[in-house]
Amino acid sequence: MEIVLDTNSLVYAAKYKVDLIETFRMKFGIVGVSVPNLVIDELKNISKTAEKKSDQEAAWLAYQIVKQKRINIINLKGPTDDAIAVYASQNNAAVLTNDLQLRTLLIERGVKVYTFRQKSHIEEW
Repeated sequence: MEIVLDTNSLVYAAKYKVDLIETFRMKFGIVGVSVPNLVIDELKNISKTAEKKSDQEAAWLAYQIVKQKRINIINLKGPTDDAIAVYASQNNAAVLTNDLQLRTLLIERGVKVYTFRQKSHIEEW
């Protein structure tokens, strides 16, 4: 199983100190985790331009975690949400996100969606 992480999920995990890789291993066994290049770009941008310092720091930490954990980067083009939805549906991948618009788009395409609950629990939506 492959799980694609969006910007929202990475920032959320960084803010609440959730080790996504370990959480996925415990919940699903061995899982492939991927992050779109577009998400990496968004993390870099948020780390410089977010209004709240805590959001800047969480985005920077999320970016550093992706680099340190050597998470697979997938190269996508176009608007981030659309690109994630197309990739996930074409590759039978699930997506971790708390973004309501993206969740709706993914469900419409028949993609399995996971969300955070209570800061650290991941559940199917």
